[in-house]
Amino acid sequence: MEMWRKQPTLMLFAAALASAQYSVILDQTPRQEYVPLGSSLILRCRLMIPQYQKLRVTFYHYSKNISDKVYNHSSNISITEKIAFEKTYTLSNVTYEDAGWYCCKVTTEIPSYKVVDSSRTQVNITTKNLVENAAYPPVVTSTQAELPKGEAASVPWWMWIIVGASAFALLLLLVICILLRRRCHKRRDPDPIYINTRPMVNKQPSPRPDNLKAAVSQQLRTPSPGRRYEQSNRKHRR
Repeated sequence: MEMWRKQPTLMLFAAALASAQYSVILDQTPRQEYVPLGSSLILRCRLMIPQYQKLRVTFYHYSKNISDKVYNHSSNISITEKIAFEKTYTLSNVTYEDAGWYCCKVTTEIPSYKVVDSSRTQVNITTKNLVENAAYPPVVTSTQAELPKGEAASVPWWMWIIVGASAFALLLLLVICILLRRRCHKRRDPDPIYINTRPMVNKQPSPRPDNLKAAVSQQLRTPSPGRRYEQSNRKHRR
């Protein structure tokens, strides 16, 4: 049941993204814009040009020509006066491949030949919400606007120093932990030299042969009381 409830929600969300339109102005001011994935991107070429009878508008993605159209104007013209000119080009269902630098060029062919170029605008494709992008527009500095094609912002040198010091500290702590663990194991294990030894049994020293002979001779010399009695009886009988 939960899957059936989620599918209509996902379909509505996809339809909302597909129907959403996001305009990017291409004029003399460099910009950096964020466009949601799957939405429609409207490129607006807005330049001040001299009045014309015939002109050509070209849109570029990097150096690739993505649109080239000719427009005619039949009203009375004044070469000295300039007018605000705007033409659009729409990209539907944008993907990550549509990200990059965009610009436009207006070429007046009649009555006089003149070329007016817009500044380049960087378009980033993101998955963020449209409301979040509208509420917090990105701030573009002159340094970011002047970045050449395909160049990424460099990481500050002090960030690399912090990363290297942190990695060295972690490695040092790991080595210290390993050494302490090995030392604890050595203290717990018995000495391998005395593992298989048996405890000594206290034995009395064996008597010497001289002591044995002396004891036997003493027993022979010293008769017992019974033997003395027998010897006295034998003497009386004789």
